[in-house]
Amino acid sequence: MRTYLTFLLSLLSITCFSQEISVKEVLTKTDSAIRGINTISYWIDHELRYFTNEDTIDGRAICHLQAAPKDSLKIYHNVVLLSEARQQVYNGASILHINLKDSSSLIFDPKLHGYGSIKGNLIGKLIQYDLFTESVFSKKLQDTALVDYSLAETIFDNQEVYAVSFEYKYSDEFEDDQATYFIRKSDFFPIGYEASVYFQNMLQYRSYSLSNISVNTTFEDKLFDLDYNIIDKTKVKNFIPKRKEPFLLSGTDAPEIDQATILGKDFQLKDHKGKIVILDFWYRSCYPCIKALPDLQRIASESSPDDVLVVGVNPFDNKEQIVSFLREKNITYTNIYQAKNIVADYKVSAYPTYYIIDKQGRIYSAHEGWSDTFYDDLIKKINSIK
Repeated sequence: MRTYLTFLLSLLSITCFSQEISVKEVLTKTDSAIRGINTISYWIDHELRYFTNEDTIDGRAICHLQAAPKDSLKIYHNVVLLSEARQQVYNGASILHINLKDSSSLIFDPKLHGYGSIKGNLIGKLIQYDLFTESVFSKKLQDTALVDYSLAETIFDNQEVYAVSFEYKYSDEFEDDQATYFIRKSDFFPIGYEASVYFQNMLQYRSYSLSNISVNTTFEDKLFDLDYNIIDKTKVKNFIPKRKEPFLLSGTDAPEIDQATILGKDFQLKDHKGKIVILDFWYRSCYPCIKALPDLQRIASESSPDDVLVVGVNPFDNKEQIVSFLREKNITYTNIYQAKNIVADYKVSAYPTYYIIDKQGRIYSAHEGWSDTFYDDLIKKINSIK
């Protein structure tokens, strides 16, 4: 598995810098090399890391892709994720998920349920959509966030390649945002990718390498046939979306909370009647959750502790992880951990979720998500209770 460290080492092992070809020429020739792909199969070794070490994912998959210009996704696919013993097949009409461990299958109707089961999972990240996109590499030079790019020659997976590297603008949240594409010198085919960025001091990276590449070979029709790929027809189910439970009703008593905080203190909700309590359901690997933390800290800092109390409720991370994470971000308001029972009591199904509890201990309002107006919206609700 290739890691961020090996990415740095690979660049240090550059054999020479190309003086005979420009970045634009390499990318233009890469677009030409992939133009006209109708079918492609490849093995892909991948590694992903998002936010925390626990979210690092690596493994290997075998992918078969076929162009489908009239389809919403433009590609049919059959992907076998060897590292997780899962298979996914899409033929334009249905999405089939197969558990290769127990031979069970789940069928999605994209017209009813959308394409989240493709784009929102790991397998979706292994499908090389770029290979079927016109001028996709040349257009990377037009990215308005791009601040610099470079070209080098190196060895990648024992092959001579051009390493085309991009550096992107810093922001308040993202630093050291960079990506490198590895383009095979012999035919200008893209065979690898490595990218990294720091989000609020947390390293995130993604890397992959392609091997056993076969272009425009004829696939058998049954490759994308659901019936053919189903292993055990007695273990097939049609996907039925889980019905989302509604928020607790305004005006009802808030469920009692009796839980330890990350500082080892006992927290009981009933002890805080007479205050407005904001419950923030969050966890470390949730991007909008992290975006909301400074706003919640600002409210906690600006408010009297006898008037407004902000309480973080984290069901997934352990105490040490939360303490370290919040200390780094200067978040000082009360936080509760091991809180899956509270999540169930408050009908939380998405993150972040916020409940505002009035001074009588009743539910005042609830909502999900974060936006640029989050702080102002929350202040308005707090003031409406006062």
